[in-house]
Amino acid sequence: MQFIIDLMLLSFYAFFTVAIFSYTRRFWMMYVNQNFINKMQEDTVMLEILLPREIDKSPLAMEMILSNMTQSGGLGSWYARGIAGAMPTTFSLEIASLEGVVHFYIRTHKKFKELLSSNLYAHYPGVEVVEVDDYTTSFPRYEHNKNNASVWGQGFKLNKEFTVIPKKGGKAKQSFLEKILRDTLENDPKDKEGKLPADIIPIRTYIDLGLDKNKEEMKVDPLVSVLEFFGSLGKGEYAAFQILIEDESIHDDKKTAAIWHNPLDHEAISTEKLATLYKDTMIRNKKTFKKGDNIFDDYGNPKMTTVGEGDQKKSVNLTYGDLSETYTTYNSEISLTTEKKLELELITRKMSKPLLACVMRVVYVVDNTRGKFNSNQIQNCLSFAKPFNAPGFNTIGFNMSDFANPYDYDWHNPKKIRSNWRSEEVFDAFVEREGFHPHTGVIKWFSSPDADGLFYKYSGSIRRTVTMVAEAILDPFGHPHADGVFVLNTEELATLFHLPGLVATVPTLPRIDSRKAVAPVNLPI
Repeated sequence: MQFIIDLMLLSFYAFFTVAIFSYTRRFWMMYVNQNFINKMQEDTVMLEILLPREIDKSPLAMEMILSNMTQSGGLGSWYARGIAGAMPTTFSLEIASLEGVVHFYIRTHKKFKELLSSNLYAHYPGVEVVEVDDYTTSFPRYEHNKNNASVWGQGFKLNKEFTVIPKKGGKAKQSFLEKILRDTLENDPKDKEGKLPADIIPIRTYIDLGLDKNKEEMKVDPLVSVLEFFGSLGKGEYAAFQILIEDESIHDDKKTAAIWHNPLDHEAISTEKLATLYKDTMIRNKKTFKKGDNIFDDYGNPKMTTVGEGDQKKSVNLTYGDLSETYTTYNSEISLTTEKKLELELITRKMSKPLLACVMRVVYVVDNTRGKFNSNQIQNCLSFAKPFNAPGFNTIGFNMSDFANPYDYDWHNPKKIRSNWRSEEVFDAFVEREGFHPHTGVIKWFSSPDADGLFYKYSGSIRRTVTMVAEAILDPFGHPHADGVFVLNTEELATLFHLPGLVATVPTLPRIDSRKAVAPVNLPI
């Protein structure tokens, strides 16, 4: 009996020690990460790029500037990440329309201000870079239970996916909490297939559009459609396009959370491994066989061989022999179809340039005291990415977890309570530049209809605070994972955000005659 009591006490002390350590670490990380974010907000500057009358540079110039934004410093040591709460350097590329007047912005830490300014002056002679206040302060503050403003917004991601087939006998790894909360019999994917994003296939870029070769008057720039939409806004209307970027390599070397996880075994997958997996399974048709497995011909029929002699002679299936335990076969690149060869070329092209993790969204905001919400502008937001899409390439689609109204039926959205919440969440995420490191999202109940109704009379900040604390208590080992992150290389990103030439004739896109310049340093005294 004493042994049983001692064992129970030991188990209790062990559980208590682990629980105290887990809760201490979770709340400590919440505290230091928030302090780090607050400090970064104080040290962040907004740079506006004033365009000259003429720009004869292709988006390649912006690509060179973007390559300087692959900054991964400050996260090297475990102390910086786990004790001091250091977080990755994030830049924000933004195009905003303030009542129809279009502006180009780059939001960055002040230590990168001179680096970006000098690069912009070097690659775009004639521009002027000025530090300005955050333009979002001119937006009316949207709150879900008030009528002072109206908001529509949405996030984007890459559409293309591919099927991952589980290994024979594979079994998903599940945490102890998952085994309690889920029906493991229904969620065991050993006989099922999973989906992974094919972000390693690029979108159509400025090179495919000929913007790197054509004369200015011959260019067809997809960014012009976006600028025309922004230039059409009137009094009390605001819209903005935002791309948050981080160096993708920090997610690959485990300094921060991985971008993707294999849905079959929950293992983290780097972009390089994702490319290899896609090429092996979808292009080269990699297959692994064990000793004794049947050999099939190119038409799927089993190959046969003759064994024995005389009356004992018979035909049997040809199998992999005893020379090795396993055999791996590939489709040779010579035998690939034209489509597969093109796909392989596109993947190689994307992986050959610096990669950046991205979060992309657009918002449309109306001050109800000064203007009127134009529902036709919703269609412009929905069609925002279409000019950049083309068959054969990856395409930009909607991220439904970052959407102002993801509900198809009225009974999913009673009295518009839920869509009002989603609109406020999209608006706050835009203003706070949230994307890679969300505050909440571990326990899905907090975004359910019950929680929407329970918190409706409270502000969004109160709901986030309560949710963060509750999630930390209920699941101290969990951490919110951003599901709207995708990967672009600098070539793709320069297609989405670059300084347009005279092909963009939007009247409300301000241009300056010349930028300010200092006198040469070598003038005689």
